[in-house]
Amino acid sequence: MHRPDPHEKTILVPRGMRAGAVPHVPAPASLVLIDGPADSLGRQWLLEDGEAIIGRAMTSHVFVDDPSVSRAHTRLSVVRDGILITDLQSSNRTELNDHALPPLQPVWIEDGDLVRTGAVLFRFHGRGSLDARAVAALREQSERDPLTRAYNKRALALHGAAAVRRARERNAPLSIAVLDVDLFKRINDDPTVGHAGGDQVLRAVADTIAGQLSHAYELLARFGGEEFVVVLPDADAGHAGVVAERMRAAVADTAIGFGDRILRVTLSAGVASLRPEHADRDALFRSADAAMYAAKAAGRNQVVVAR
Repeated sequence: MHRPDPHEKTILVPRGMRAGAVPHVPAPASLVLIDGPADSLGRQWLLEDGEAIIGRAMTSHVFVDDPSVSRAHTRLSVVRDGILITDLQSSNRTELNDHALPPLQPVWIEDGDLVRTGAVLFRFHGRGSLDARAVAALREQSERDPLTRAYNKRALALHGAAAVRRARERNAPLSIAVLDVDLFKRINDDPTVGHAGGDQVLRAVADTIAGQLSHAYELLARFGGEEFVVVLPDADAGHAGVVAERMRAAVADTAIGFGDRILRVTLSAGVASLRPEHADRDALFRSADAAMYAAKAAGRNQVVVAR
């Protein structure tokens, strides 16, 4: 396999910057999942400085929810001369372009290479790949709410169902929080604020809620209108209630600028934790939604945890 030119200059994109935001800076290398769990098809992981582990452990940089993948299956190392891939003595081995990698022996990986971990297949895109940019743009468009940049209802259905399945398989806790902006119609109906102000409020609320999440596997989605849903894997009802209260307090303390106005809003939140009587994601959502309406009925700007 051809080794990358060691004199090629590497430019690292700061974490969080979207590909294409600065045209003269090439996109980082990335992995795209092209065959595997339905909720992850087309997902792209950026490979920046340091190391990235492909694995079934939820803390893995490239987390893959598939039983054929070991908890720590494969390591990708970004070094000065390029990127190395190493099988970590996985149960179902790592293949590079249909050739099994010897365990613990690093091999160079190049643009367009196929990586198989168990039954899951990735395509590697080198730094600056136009294909990588296209994949990222398409997935972003299909899964994100254009106003708030939170996940949309379609993505919530897909990822939420997968989260429930994982929790049941692992006998692990899972909670969701449903959060609704109180008296939002008053903002839209205010002639000095209107829908433009309402949009500004929704963006600020989404950003504030997202700022209270501490793990990459926690998910924020806009369910519709002024209602948001947060999926909290590995969180029981008590912990999820604490997280929801933190979100409620942060939104209540946020001053939202709109022209020469300062707008303030509050949230009513309902929390439910996965229980045996919840047949699926929809049943869990209904429990949290009912708790949210109980918070509204109790006076708004509070959190109710379903019992």
